[in-house]
Amino acid sequence: MFQSGSRTPHNSTFICYGSHVVLPTSYICSVKTLVPHGDPQCFVSPTRGNIYLILTCSWEGGFPPAVLWWESDGGATLESSKESMNILILKSSAKYGGKAFTCYAKHPLLLGTKQCVLRLEAPVLATQLKVVSVYEGNDVQLSCILKANYPDTEITWFNNQKKQVGDAPSKYLLYREATWANLTVREVDGLQDSGQYWCSANNAIGGVEIPITVIVKRYPIPPNVTISRIKYSNQQRTEVDLEWETQDTGNLTGFIVELLQKKGLLFKENNTLSWVQVVTGLQPHVHYYKLAGLDPTSSYGFRVLAINHRTLGYPSEAKTPEDPSFNAYPTIIGAVVSGMILATVGSILLILYFVRTQNSSSWLHNMLFAVQHSQSMENINYPEDETVNRSQDAGDLAEGSISSHPGPAVVSGSSVCSPSRCQ
Repeated sequence: MFQSGSRTPHNSTFICYGSHVVLPTSYICSVKTLVPHGDPQCFVSPTRGNIYLILTCSWEGGFPPAVLWWESDGGATLESSKESMNILILKSSAKYGGKAFTCYAKHPLLLGTKQCVLRLEAPVLATQLKVVSVYEGNDVQLSCILKANYPDTEITWFNNQKKQVGDAPSKYLLYREATWANLTVREVDGLQDSGQYWCSANNAIGGVEIPITVIVKRYPIPPNVTISRIKYSNQQRTEVDLEWETQDTGNLTGFIVELLQKKGLLFKENNTLSWVQVVTGLQPHVHYYKLAGLDPTSSYGFRVLAINHRTLGYPSEAKTPEDPSFNAYPTIIGAVVSGMILATVGSILLILYFVRTQNSSSWLHNMLFAVQHSQSMENINYPEDETVNRSQDAGDLAEGSISSHPGPAVVSGSSVCSPSRCQ
């Protein structure tokens, strides 16, 4: 049976009946005609290394199957026709840039043909800003937009040294979408990160790159600094009190203290020695700092610099610490107080020792305390003695007025005697 395809409706069913004289029953088979769904699809993909281009055209799902073939811009057939899918392989070349390749599809149930077109393009790049400026210490983001990217295109970033950069979180961050790519340079430095960066795109048809210039600006120079006072805070020369002041007002974000150490007690600035930053991150309102842990056998020079973000000011004049003034009063007072405390504690301990060892050392106890007892007894005055002494003194005065006795009598106990006899 012959049937015109264009006159056959979609989803038509044809049934075939079969029988044989030796068979008890007949057999039936059927077939359904279908037009493939949608339209033919075309896409291109490069092989590894962009050596070849693979152009694929497919229109599947119909019955009978559709027939497909490729033609160039000039109408020349590039590949023999195939059913349902046709693949065309081309060697990569820039001559295909801008060229169109058409896949034609024919199905028996349709009068005309369908087609899909592939136009091969070398990549085309654009950027929002060709010159980007940023202050030191900040991050800068560079953008690259892919306007034409067929076939698939790989985007690569190169830094200002023309070296390919990867995703390194400490310095570079990469972010890629279908039609654009970003490069973030972190904490830019004026000397290392200024210059041209390159966004490069390549596919099997060709390649292109565009430059983006990064200008790293420095913050204004901060004001100059003068050291107003620098002095050792102790006689051991292990700590230094440092004060400074700015010569004028200006933009600044902090201070840095630098140290130059030289063995020996005589400081002399030497070009072979390098200054070392010992204190950083001081706030702009701080104008004093105490440095500890110094070597008393070394001599030191100090200087202070103001900083405005990453811009360093001129260093102050280097100065050496002065020795602290000697003050003997605290030493003397401390010695006296210590001596008094030691004497008191010693006396108390000695008395406690005598009291506890009275029986074993009675001779020493009697010697010390008996003397004190006898002296205290001699100093006791009884009322009777006072009366006798007063009467005797009155008699002596009367006798002295009428007698030529060499001296008054002395009362001792209950007897009266002259000074020569009582001795």
